[in-house]
Amino acid sequence: MTDLQNENDKMRCLHLVMLLLPKGNRDTIEVLFVFLKWVASFSHVDEETGNRMDLHNLATVISPNIFRNTPTKGNDSVRVEHFEGIRVMNTLLEHQDEFFMVPDDFASLLRDKDYFANCIDMPSRDFLKKCEMYYRSK
Repeated sequence: MTDLQNENDKMRCLHLVMLLLPKGNRDTIEVLFVFLKWVASFSHVDEETGNRMDLHNLATVISPNIFRNTPTKGNDSVRVEHFEGIRVMNTLLEHQDEFFMVPDDFASLLRDKDYFANCIDMPSRDFLKKCEMYYRSK
């Protein structure tokens, strides 16, 4: 993520990574993220009925469990990776509504029902190869 300078490129990369997850993982993450966003919606209600878990606080708590960093003694890169993980998780939670949608430029691919029949449970790697062959043939 740090090599991408443009914010739109970073968002596009995260979007595509989410779509490349295996279907079961993607479905589980989608349900989890919808739930976390719902929990965060109560963070600003009021002192009595609300909570303090806004999206940033949830990202702080969840990111070490999703993005595992291997600590090395005396290395500050783990700390940087930790904060980068929180930032990425916060972005994923904020934009989860759009990250589970097929991008418009990919929708035309999926309209070719004959070519992409029976691809719903195909592993991401095989689906990417099939897409690449489709683009080469067109």
